[in-house]
Amino acid sequence: MFTGLNETLYGNGDICGTKYSVTCLGAVDPEQPSPCRRTKTVTVTVTDSCTVEADGEPCSTFVLSAEAFAQIARPRAGLVKVAYTL
Repeated sequence: MFTGLNETLYGNGDICGTKYSVTCLGAVDPEQPSPCRRTKTVTVTVTDSCTVEADGEPCSTFVLSAEAFAQIARPRAGLVKVAYTL
């Protein structure tokens, strides 16, 4: 499974191939129920950077592949709060 990173974390690309453990912490909107799955953590490999989301907004920290996101949260959630470690 893979991820893109925002420009701050991606830097000059030396981080490509690095593995991160990404954990779903909950909904971005505290009024919404938690979208996290029971398996809240997934390991992903950095493959690319991301500057702008499809909707034109700046990239969040991680842009997980659909498969990776579905492992930790309900896909329709779109955005979730995460914690990450190397």
